[in-house]
Amino acid sequence: MPAKKEAAGFLDLSALLGEEKQAAAEFIRLTGAMYDLLLTGEYEALEALLNERQSFISRTDELKARADLLYLELRGGLSSEGLAVFYARKDEVAKLWQEARQQDKVVAEKMHALLLELRQKLSDVSSSKKGLMAYAASSRPDIARALDDKF
Repeated sequence: MPAKKEAAGFLDLSALLGEEKQAAAEFIRLTGAMYDLLLTGEYEALEALLNERQSFISRTDELKARADLLYLELRGGLSSEGLAVFYARKDEVAKLWQEARQQDKVVAEKMHALLLELRQKLSDVSSSKKGLMAYAASSRPDIARALDDKF
């Protein structure tokens, strides 16, 4: 592969990794925003953030595939310095995604805790309703008897 084409390919590869790094950073920002919404109880806005976050996952998958294909084309012609830069950039991106996974786990745990809390509240409401219905059913015959006695 000619040196000029190799250099251009390396620049393209570096740009793809830079875009992937930006997408990972944006994913982390959105995950943090989701956590903040969970803390403040603004659940309606979560769906929009989830959709936006999914677009960054899709974009990252696309960028990763393109970068991997380009790397396969270039790897034989890259200098040891070029390979070192490539692997350093890949490590940066991997660390960001590791941080993203940790944040995502925290958000998932918070969502799970909120779901359990909601289930408990629904169970409490159901129990209260059953108790009220049982009380109302037991008091109804007395009212009916009183009405019958009056008429």
